[in-house]
Amino acid sequence: MDKLYQERIRLQRKKMMRYLRYVFNDHITAILFILFGGLALYYANWIKTLEKGNIAFLWLYVLLFTVLLSVGKLATYLQRADMVFLLPKTYELPKYLQKAKKQSYALPAVVLILAFVAYLPLLFTVHSWSIVSLILLGGQLLLLKAIDLIRQEKALFSSKEHAVYYYLFAAITLAISVIVSPLFGFVATILLFAIQWAIKDKEAFFQWEKAVQYEEKRMQRIYRFFALFTDVPDVTTKVKRRAYFDPWLNRMKKDAAHTYDYLYWRELIRNNEYIGLFIRLTLITLLFLWLRPSKGVLIIGAMAFLYLLLLQIQPIRHAFDYVLAIHLYPVKEKEQQAALQRIYFWISFAFAVPVAAMSWYVADIATAGIVFILLLLEEVVLYRLSWKKKK
Repeated sequence: MDKLYQERIRLQRKKMMRYLRYVFNDHITAILFILFGGLALYYANWIKTLEKGNIAFLWLYVLLFTVLLSVGKLATYLQRADMVFLLPKTYELPKYLQKAKKQSYALPAVVLILAFVAYLPLLFTVHSWSIVSLILLGGQLLLLKAIDLIRQEKALFSSKEHAVYYYLFAAITLAISVIVSPLFGFVATILLFAIQWAIKDKEAFFQWEKAVQYEEKRMQRIYRFFALFTDVPDVTTKVKRRAYFDPWLNRMKKDAAHTYDYLYWRELIRNNEYIGLFIRLTLITLLFLWLRPSKGVLIIGAMAFLYLLLLQIQPIRHAFDYVLAIHLYPVKEKEQQAALQRIYFWISFAFAVPVAAMSWYVADIATAGIVFILLLLEEVVLYRLSWKKKK
């Protein structure tokens, strides 16, 4: 089992590194560098404007780190075939899961520590903290994440999750630490850790189906992130009917020239991947603008996010390539290209409206108008220069 786990980690890391080359390419790295610099500058200037003694930042700490504790799931690397071929090895799974917990702990621990360090200036706006208090607060976060991984492991041996109780306890102990005393909150966390570690249900048995589904969902979340930057064959998409769009779709023209308009809109609306992609990138763009970067960074950032959106929606053009009935339609290729361009335009328009509105809110109406026009021009230029030439 040890060799099996190490082999699966090696294969998984190899696959992740292959996708990460597309995520952190030259363009994305430059964008992230600009975004990070802008956010750091804004954060530093914003800290200087805050009044001392605002207790709201303590409650924000509780809320923020309760949410961040959900980052990082137990990586078991179990597969469907293991339900049959590893069944005789079930008695060795505790050691296998012990290695999985250690492996799964590193990344969320780093995320929590970095977030804690970044939040320190806000804590110091309330009152001063001693070095010991800060160590206790940081150690509490690491302990709470360890408890979370133990809880996830035990959930694989039970039909109950207890996730709600965990996050409720985490929020209470974090509140005790920042409002009452870091020592009291740390001691309460240690007690929970000891209880979680000591309590074991000897009659519990490993639930293979649940564990495999848990791992598949975890991997799908990772693959969907990579799908924002490149094609990922391992992503499984879900289709929903969404009948509430039917009245609008039924108003479309039913002639040959608009055949692909109907098909592309159906694909766009029913495919969770495209809908989720549009919502996520739009919200991320609005959040970026809400941080009030400079006008130049604002415009460049908005155009970069639209580029990512259109780049990931581009595969829709091939959604019906292997449907035999499509090739029997008396539809010319130029009509398909026209329908595709209309799809890109309306997606860009739907993206540009809220982005321009947020630009108006954080800057001025002139900047909003420039952003709106540039976003629409960007769609036209990108389509003509690259996408129209691709088959």
